[in-house]
Amino acid sequence: MPTNWINQINRYFLDTIAKRTHRRYRSSSRTLLPMSPVLIDQLVRLDLASHAGFVGETWVLWGSLVDGTPTAISETDPGWQTMRSALEQSGRLHVALHEAELRLLADPDRQPACLIGDARRRHVTL
Repeated sequence: MPTNWINQINRYFLDTIAKRTHRRYRSSSRTLLPMSPVLIDQLVRLDLASHAGFVGETWVLWGSLVDGTPTAISETDPGWQTMRSALEQSGRLHVALHEAELRLLADPDRQPACLIGDARRRHVTL
């Protein structure tokens, strides 16, 4: 199935980006947690980013928890739809996810969209 190998290639690139981002993070002793609805109340920062993979684009949510631990999930991960629904129902987002996706698609520079945290800052802080 062609979509499977595309997802595998994109997953490889997303994992590589996550590792590089984690290395740049202030405390290298912290591990990147998979994002889940259980963590929503602990999020102090959440950004929606578009990752241009080998084939196409993939949505990624990057976050930071109260204790500084980075967390992330991409649309190719299991639980993406569950996480989306939980975020939309949480009442914590600055802007609806579908609107953030449209803004991101319209931005030629594809700057991450801040969903939780300081909306004046445009770059992912992980």
